Amino acid sequence: MPYVAVNALYEVFDVATSTAANRSRQIRGVLHMNPWDYRWLLLARLQDSPFIWMITVDGFIIDVRTASRNIQLLALEKGLIPFLSSDCHEP
Repeated sequence: MPYVAVNALYEVFDVATSTAANRSRQIRGVLHMNPWDYRWLLLARLQDSPFIWMITVDGFIIDVRTASRNIQLLALEKGLIPFLSSDCHEP
């Protein structure tokens, strides 16, 4: 997988670290990005990401993959999970 250090990008575009960090924060805010949102995760990583499958049921955090199919279907309908993991394929 190709990799470039963030500081190298800042140098190429002649941008200060603080400016880049502030703009990045603004972009994440406008796009409502957060690390727990499956819409911002690579499709190849969805099945293996433990945080994508965590939901709250009656005040307890559970891995929905271990829940009954009915609970999984409800979570899917509410948009809490991207697909039924028991189907073993991405949408």
